[in-house]
This record gives sequence, structure tokens and C-alpha cells, in this order.
Amino acid sequence: LERNFLLNEYPVYVKAGAILPMSNQQKNLQQNTPELIVKVFAAGNYNTKLYEDAGDNKDYQKNAYTFTSIQSVKDADGVFKLTVFPREGSFPEMIQKRNLEVQLYGSVIPVSVSLNGVTLQFNAENKDNTWNYSGNQFTVQIHANQVDCSQKTEIQVKFPSQPVDVNGVIGKMNRLKKAVTLFKNNWFDGAPIPNMISATNQLEVRINYQPANFENILRDFNSQYPQIGEIMSKTHVDKNVVSMCRFYLEQ
Repeated sequence: LERNFLLNEYPVYVKAGAILPMSNQQKNLQQNTPELIVKVFAAGNYNTKLYEDAGDNKDYQKNAYTFTSIQSVKDADGVFKLTVFPREGSFPEMIQKRNLEVQLYGSVIPVSVSLNGVTLQFNAENKDNTWNYSGNQFTVQIHANQVDCSQKTEIQVKFPSQPVDVNGVIGKMNRLKKAVTLFKNNWFDGAPIPNMISATNQLEVRINYQPANFENILRDFNSQYPQIGEIMSKTHVDKNVVSMCRFYLEQ
């Protein structure tokens, strides 16, 4: 696997299907947070366990702790399943219910999302028991409110059977923003910059405003991106500046 990166970028390689349980910042260790964020790179099968204890004593040495198994499965037909199994073990201060946020990185917009067999609605405002999509990070975000830690929770996400390829698009978006910023800073014409440059640079905005048109928007981006450098070279902008813009775009 070979990739080129700008100096302000750094690669993070993650195993397909990897699950990263996390929480929001805790202000103290006196109580467990009711928020669980599960970051998933939903491209394969994976198993992990979430360990929890009181956090402010040594009762874990007396077996006062819990494990919660989490499993991700990606089927060949485009269905992704994330299962949070019933918690095992106990400690006095453990919470009984939690708010679960699942983030599926590097994903296309799904056809449907369900929680324990109940279809969730798309909602851009992150309301409880809904899902949405981030055009900035190509991430599906699923919000499950007050799930019982003693019960199995299953989230099923159905993706298109032939999804559009999003591999490398986030990197292109970042490089395009850097190139367009430099280009605009050297644009001394009273007229707007060429429309294709401006429109292509608004990929995440277009996705966030028109999620139902995701595939067409992304296909437009992939077809227009290779043309941006040539369009820049045909403007009045200094050739050295354009050369640097093209360098960014071609990495």
C-alpha cells in the first residue's frame, strides 16, 4: 500500500473492521460516564472487549469490574452489524443504562439503519435514536439513547450493494482546500473564481445538504477533481502559484 501525504498530514493505518470504544472527557473519576462512543472502521469483521471499573479505588483487585464484548460483522451483501453484548461482571457504582453513539468511518451513505430490529430515521440534528452522516469525514453517526447494559444491543446498517468508491476522497478534499485557499489568496480579479473550482471544493457541503444525492455528487467530484489544475493554469493567477496548487492536487 503506497500513499503520498503533505507535510501537514500524517497516515493512520487501522485494521479493517477495527472497533475503538471511547468516551467523552470525564471531569472526575467519582462516577462512570453514561456516554459510550464506538468508533468502527466498518470494512471487515472484528471483536473487542470494553473494560470498566469504578475508577477511583482498587476494588478491581477483588474482581469488581466488568467486560462488555463488542462485535462487528460485514456481510458480502453490504449489510454491517454491530453487536454490543450484555455486560459481564459487576461493581457497585456501575451504570445500568448508557447512551451509545456509533461512528462508522470511511462509509458511504447507507440505505437503512436499524436498532434492535426497529428502523431509525435520518436526522441531521443528532436526536436520540436517529442516524446522520458527516460529509466532512464520510462517517455514519448512529445515536442510541438509554440502551440497557444488561441486554444485547444490535445495530444493522444496510449499504448499497454496489457503493460508489470513497477510497482516498478525504485526502483529495483536504488537498483541494489547501490548493483553493492558495489560489484565492492570489486571485486579484473582481469576478468569482471559476465555478468548477468553487463547486468541487464544496463537496462536504453538498453532501450535508443533499444526502439523498450522495452518489451523483461524489461521481461529479471524482470526474472534476483531475481537471482543477488545468483550469487554474488558464487563469491570470501567477504561474508559480498555480504550480504549487497543482503540486498539492497531485499528491
